[in-house]
Amino acid sequence: MNLSKSQSHYIKVVYELSSNGEGVRVCDIAQKMGFSKASVSLAMTKLEKEGLLRKDKKRQVFLTSEGEKQAIQMMDKFAIIHKFLTDTLKVDEKIAMEDACAIEHIISVDTLCALCRESSKVNKKSTCIEHCNVSEDNVANQ
Repeated sequence: MNLSKSQSHYIKVVYELSSNGEGVRVCDIAQKMGFSKASVSLAMTKLEKEGLLRKDKKRQVFLTSEGEKQAIQMMDKFAIIHKFLTDTLKVDEKIAMEDACAIEHIISVDTLCALCRESSKVNKKSTCIEHCNVSEDNVANQ
């Protein structure tokens, strides 16, 4: 599934805010992202049509299993890229955060895995990142 950068950010924010298993209010998403409630509400409606989230009778937002899978994959991508930039290339933390956020939306799985392998070599670890959810099977067409 190809998500836009904006959609990916919304999905990740819903995932982060719903970590306690409860639904998320549109106003909480809007506050965290610095957007208007109207903009967030429109985005939530579109993501609901895509099958990535659902709203309950109280209008709280919940990720579907596909939405949760997408959020976890994006977070793993970010973590791999960020780790490579900071640990291997010694990029400044603030710059690495911004760059990892931008790169995560366009990087191929092949390149991501190469970054991960290189980072593992430099840091003398036998595995990439524990419980990585980024693989060819999980990230088709991203």
